[in-house]
Amino acid sequence: MGQWVRRLIQLIAFGGLSACMQYDFRVVIPESTKEVKKVFAAATPTPVDILFVVDNSGSMADEQENLARNFNTFISELTSGKGNDYRIGIVTTDLDSNDAAHGQVERAGLVGTTFSTQSPFHLQTFDSITRCTWTDIPHGCFRGDDPAKRVIPSTSPPAEQIETFKSNVRVGSCGSGREQGLEGMKRGLSNTSPGLCNEGFLRDGANLVVVIVSDEEDATPNPPPVREYVDFLVALKGSASKVRVAAIVGSVNGSAQNCSTTVASCGGICASRPPEGSGNACSGGMSNCPSGESCQMGRCQNEDLRDWASCNWCSFYNAPDCCSAISGSRYVDFALAVERAVNAADPSIAVTQCRGTGTTRVACLIDSICQAEFAETLRRIARDLIVDSTYALNPVAKYPPGVVVEVNHRRLQICSTEGQTDCDYTVAPDGTSVTINRNPPGPEDEVEIYFVIEESDAG
Repeated sequence: MGQWVRRLIQLIAFGGLSACMQYDFRVVIPESTKEVKKVFAAATPTPVDILFVVDNSGSMADEQENLARNFNTFISELTSGKGNDYRIGIVTTDLDSNDAAHGQVERAGLVGTTFSTQSPFHLQTFDSITRCTWTDIPHGCFRGDDPAKRVIPSTSPPAEQIETFKSNVRVGSCGSGREQGLEGMKRGLSNTSPGLCNEGFLRDGANLVVVIVSDEEDATPNPPPVREYVDFLVALKGSASKVRVAAIVGSVNGSAQNCSTTVASCGGICASRPPEGSGNACSGGMSNCPSGESCQMGRCQNEDLRDWASCNWCSFYNAPDCCSAISGSRYVDFALAVERAVNAADPSIAVTQCRGTGTTRVACLIDSICQAEFAETLRRIARDLIVDSTYALNPVAKYPPGVVVEVNHRRLQICSTEGQTDCDYTVAPDGTSVTINRNPPGPEDEVEIYFVIEESDAG
């Protein structure tokens, strides 16, 4: 074991030295130590291309409004640091809607629904004919009424970014009920090639962040393994280390699960199967079924059984304890598969089961769509998946808890415990890097990092 050496690294855009640091280490530093200094350029934020994949089926109007209402938190986090370079596009989960006069294009508008006022509160009417309209936007192309604003750049004023997103994300609830979030993502990103509708969205050297928002399961026909979608993203970016994913779906504490915005446990109406009905022979619309029954496969059946297989789901029922979202198992599996691929490519990005706390670099985030407000989730996506202010320590810090960071000569607060939130920066457990988690510095800021290394590493 060599002797200890105090080491000073200044990461600054323009030179300038500070006085020796008052160290606060929990180790004994011998008198024979010496101070070493190196000068680096300040960290430049990595450009980021952000794709939102938003469910536009019949039950999603409230969630879209939630995104629109809280998007200012997302932009506020991104603009808190100087020099962040990002762009945002939105596609939907609809790949099916088709009209003879319009072709395979997106639909806009909000469906109208009514429910029974008595148990089992099932769906009575579903109006998409008079309330939905056809757009001129093919499936997999970015949404937005103004073609010039379908990609939102970081160069626009923050207020304009927020207003444009609010408009673009209101994709309506007239889309197909067969939600294909993963295929929608793939179609949207495949359309970035020259001559296609999303041309130029993906930039060489930029990270890619995909945010999926859906209250149902991915329903891609003959669904391929989620790993195929991970491989698609990796091939697109050249390395898994350039990919991040957030899934705001049917989940509880990071695990795929039915959930509700109003009750802790939903779906109680499904506990008891309704009676079967008389079972009388019948023939289609000319049935002689008793009141409250309908003809199903030649037999009279209780109408309450009609949608019983989906009775957890608010598209069919409006019971007080109905579930607001169905388990998003494939989306959760996809996010976890991305995390494994990213960690294999860059072990400094931790495996947290997509439940990072803000004190470590992460590749993914899984959160529940059953929230009254998405503000904190959007803030975490911006902070943990998009903004990247990481500084490599080479040689590594021998005592990571003793690393001290200053920005513009202001000492920051280290994150000393797992889950601590009132702190500014995290040091990798192996001493190889420092990540500034809160208010990341820009190219013109002075960042000074002080730490101890082994004498043999001084070089």
